[in-house]
Amino acid sequence: VKAYVGGIDYKYFKYDHVTQARRQVGSTFKPFLYALAMQEGEYTPCTTVPNISYNIEMPDGTFWEPRDAGKTMFGEEVTLKWALAHSNNRISTYLMKQFGPEAVIQMARRMGVTSDIDAVPSICLGVCDISLYEMVGAMSTFANQGVYIKPIFITKIEDKNGNVIEYFETEQEEAMDEVTAYKMIELMKGVVQSGTGVRLKYKYGLRNPIAGKTGTTQNQSDGWFMGITPDLTTGIWTGAEDRAVHFRTIGLGQGSNMALPVWGIYMNKIYADSSLKISKGDFPKPLSDVALEFDCELYEQEQSQKNQVVAEEGISPKGNAQKNLRTAMAFAEDFTGGNLLLYGDSGTGKTFLCNCIAKDVLERGKTVLYLTAGQLFRQLEEMRFHRDEEEEVKDWDNELLEADLLIIDDLGTEFATMFTASELFRIVNDRKLRKKPVVISTNLDLDDLKNKQIQYLHLLFLPNTL
Repeated sequence: VKAYVGGIDYKYFKYDHVTQARRQVGSTFKPFLYALAMQEGEYTPCTTVPNISYNIEMPDGTFWEPRDAGKTMFGEEVTLKWALAHSNNRISTYLMKQFGPEAVIQMARRMGVTSDIDAVPSICLGVCDISLYEMVGAMSTFANQGVYIKPIFITKIEDKNGNVIEYFETEQEEAMDEVTAYKMIELMKGVVQSGTGVRLKYKYGLRNPIAGKTGTTQNQSDGWFMGITPDLTTGIWTGAEDRAVHFRTIGLGQGSNMALPVWGIYMNKIYADSSLKISKGDFPKPLSDVALEFDCELYEQEQSQKNQVVAEEGISPKGNAQKNLRTAMAFAEDFTGGNLLLYGDSGTGKTFLCNCIAKDVLERGKTVLYLTAGQLFRQLEEMRFHRDEEEEVKDWDNELLEADLLIIDDLGTEFATMFTASELFRIVNDRKLRKKPVVISTNLDLDDLKNKQIQYLHLLFLPNTL
C-alpha cells in the first residue's frame, strides 16, 4: 500500500473509511461480472449483445427488470466494451442471467472480497456493501495478470542499524488466467477512452493508458472511482458517514463527478513527481498469444467482410443447400401452406434463404415485411412504451398482419429471452387466421421453440455448412 487516507481528520473523525466502512459499491461491482463472462463464457470485449430490456425470474414468481437512465443505443447491438464503458444496466442483467449470482460471488471471492454478499441478481448493479480496501485489492488483480495479491502495509521491520528483524509476505491467489485479466484491462480502458470516465482525458489531460470504473449508488449517497495503471491501482470513495446525506440529482452525485476528479488531481501530482517512478506506459500483454481484436470498430469491419464472403459463396448453393433452396422456393409459391421454420446453426445460410424467399414473393407483386429479430423486438418494446397511443399501435398491428409474407430472421437465444411466448403465439396465429404465412429463421433449441407453443407445418433443417 503506497498511500492511505481513511477519513477527513482522525482528531475529530476516528473512523476508518478504508477498512472499517462498507458501502454500496454501485457499478464498480460490474467488473466482477464481466470478468466471469470473459473467463467462463465465449465473450470478448467486442462481443455484441442486443441493448434491450431483460428480466430475471425471482423465486416468488415475480420478475426483476432494472432500467437505465438513458435510451442511448436502445434496441441496437452493442459491444461489451461499450456496455461497460457506459455502465449499461441492461447488458449487466443479460450477463447475470447467463451466469447467476452465485458464480459472480465466487469470482469476487477469488479476487479478495470477503464481505457478505446476498446471492440476488441485483448484485450486478452493486447493491452490496464492500470496503474500499477490498475493492482496491480486487481491481489490482487485473493489472497483476490475474493474480490476487492481498494489500499489506508493512513489508519488513528493521532495527536502528538497518538489520532486518522480520519480513512480511502477502497472500496470493490466481483468480483468473492472464488472458482474462488482459481482456478486462481492455474493457475498462473503454471507460476512460469514451465512457463515464472520459473527462480524465479532456479535463485532467491524462491520455496515457488507464483502466477505470465509475460507481454511483442509490440516492447518490456514494460516489466511486477505481483507477488502474500498470504500476498503481487506486480507489476513491466519496460520501458521508450518514447515508441520508446525498446529492439531489444524479448529475451532481454520480461517481464521475464525486470521485473521479479526486483521482485525476491525485494522479497528475504523482506523474509530476519523478521520484515516485510511476510510469505512463501501457499494460504488459500476456505471454500467451492473444488472438483477439480489441479495436471494436476494426473487429466489426472484419466480421462484416467475413459475412459478405459467406453471402457471395451462398449465391450458388450446392448439394443439401440446393435442396433447401428448392424447399424454400416451393413454400414461397404457396401462401396458404402455413408457416416455415428455417432451423440451423450460424453460417448455414438461413438469411440467404430468407432473402431468396422475399425476392421471389416480391417479384410476383406481393408484399413482404422483412424484419430481423432485433428490429421486431425494438418495435414491440416501443409499443410497450406507447400503449396509450392507440392509433400508432393499430397501424403497427395492421402492418404486421396484412403483409402477404412476414419474415423474422435470426431469432437467437439473446432475443428469445425478451420475445415472450404470448407475443410470438399471437403474431403467428393471428396471421394464420388470415391465411398469411410467416417465415422464421432460428438457431434456437427445438425445446425452446416448443415452449413458444407454435406449430409449424414445415420444418426445414439446414446442413452444418452452406
